[in-house]
Amino acid sequence: MEGDEEGVRSALDRDARPKVTVPTDAGVSWSLLTVAASEGHEHLLSLLLQAGLSIEGGGTTDRTPLMMAAQNGHAHTAHTPVHVASYGGHVEVLEQLAGAGWPLTAKNSDGHTPMHFAAAGGRVTCVQWLVQRGGDTSIQNNAGHTPLDLVGSGEGQEGGRMQTVLRSGSKFNR
Repeated sequence: MEGDEEGVRSALDRDARPKVTVPTDAGVSWSLLTVAASEGHEHLLSLLLQAGLSIEGGGTTDRTPLMMAAQNGHAHTAHTPVHVASYGGHVEVLEQLAGAGWPLTAKNSDGHTPMHFAAAGGRVTCVQWLVQRGGDTSIQNNAGHTPLDLVGSGEGQEGGRMQTVLRSGSKFNR
């Protein structure tokens, strides 16, 4: 849905309560994160996670957002929250997810790791954060691509920095 990201961001900026739940026809209620995952709105997931919604969902259902995405055939939203946070550049969300036990090296159905997602999203800070926690910069996805292969043209200081981090796998000072 075009414009829904701006609408959610605007509502959150105006102190909307993201922890409300939505009743369903099945007699249960879902968190907004569960609704977004279930409907395939991948672009909203990192916003809602950053707003403080639980990665486990909420409401009266025992189904997690990830389970609902998979059940409804939304493979593109069936990435772990770590993948979504990495692509969006949300290091603070990554820290929370890692603290809650979410694996930083999980592969999705295409073999992409959070490192692949951070590189593809141009998120140098996330790549550095993942490298500092032992992330493997040489791991290949199902197509044989490493995170470095997913970086754009690499023009400019940030692109060059991204390539340096991925090529060396070295740790940068925080």
